[in-house]
Amino acid sequence: MSLITSAKSVKLELCYSYTAQVFAAIVFMVLIWAVIVSPIPLSASAFLFSVFLTRPLSALLPDCLHGSVEIGFDGYLKMNDQTQSFQSVSDLHSFAFLSFHARGKHWLLWRDSCEEATYRQLLVRLKRKQEP
Repeated sequence: MSLITSAKSVKLELCYSYTAQVFAAIVFMVLIWAVIVSPIPLSASAFLFSVFLTRPLSALLPDCLHGSVEIGFDGYLKMNDQTQSFQSVSDLHSFAFLSFHARGKHWLLWRDSCEEATYRQLLVRLKRKQEP
């Protein structure tokens, strides 16, 4: 592994995140709990249950980055041979994930989807880029 703190872009091989799946399941359970304890009519509850059960858990969260991904520090993401630009990166929840924001879309890069050292170097590089 080479240091990425001075690179213009970084190529990552990301796996599916276990944390993302657990988080989506928790969100799903909280939604189900909210419907059960709410004072709404039974017919509305049944409708909400059908909506929740027909959607996959991954639909509860923004798209997660996985597979072969290249992150350019000048504002682009290349994934699955498609290049997308992003305007900003949110590191507010960097203990769990990084959030890449584009117009009308955003992606999550979960901490456990890549090696810990690579994630930390990427975080340092992105924070350095954000400084004025």
